[in-house]
Amino acid sequence: MRKLVKVKCFVLGMLVIAMITTAIFPAFAASTTRQLNAVFSNIKIYVDDLLIHPKDGQGNPVEPFIYQGTVYLPVRAVAEALGKPVSWDGATNSVYIGKHDSDTPVVMLNQLDYFHQSRSWFKVEFPKDNLGNTYTEGLTHYGSTASRDYILDGKYSRMRGTFILRYRSRSTSGKYMLKIYGDDKLLYSFSEMTAGVRPVEFEVDLTGVLQMRIEMSTGNNAHALIVDTGLYQ
Repeated sequence: MRKLVKVKCFVLGMLVIAMITTAIFPAFAASTTRQLNAVFSNIKIYVDDLLIHPKDGQGNPVEPFIYQGTVYLPVRAVAEALGKPVSWDGATNSVYIGKHDSDTPVVMLNQLDYFHQSRSWFKVEFPKDNLGNTYTEGLTHYGSTASRDYILDGKYSRMRGTFILRYRSRSTSGKYMLKIYGDDKLLYSFSEMTAGVRPVEFEVDLTGVLQMRIEMSTGNNAHALIVDTGLYQ
């Protein structure tokens, strides 16, 4: 008979884990620290007979492990393979799988893998707008109008973020635009981002949207970008 092994999930990509060796690492709790002897055995995960490749929120590969006869799986990879969003509330040390009403984004746009894109988009760390305000992260590209598509599968209710002109471009003579589509329907449009225009906050209803497209023009020096953009349930 095949030996039955219990399966549990762990939060990966939400907690910082410092590796000591390939088999021993510390687990952090609210008030205790323990040494765990974990076994990595090239464990594979299948959902409906389809092999999935677990990754954390930054897209880095993660590996399930065995501890005291129990297999631990990455929560984010398994839940998303089942079509459920995952969020981490650091204030309460809580993991939410599936529906959760909150003012905290379930995921940031920069953490979502794209389905298709024209041109090369890239992430900007700590961008500054034309008023001198600094944000955590931004998304942009070089050149004229480009697009990026995301598969949402109806998992999100809204998206909120800010469209800015970069501080270094505050005297540009160009005009830049942002459009957001849901299932080929235009949901949001702004076409007058230029010198002298303040950052524009936007919120888009994504209820029931299966596929989202973002179109943006930025100029050859990536003058404009969307910043701190999150998706909510």
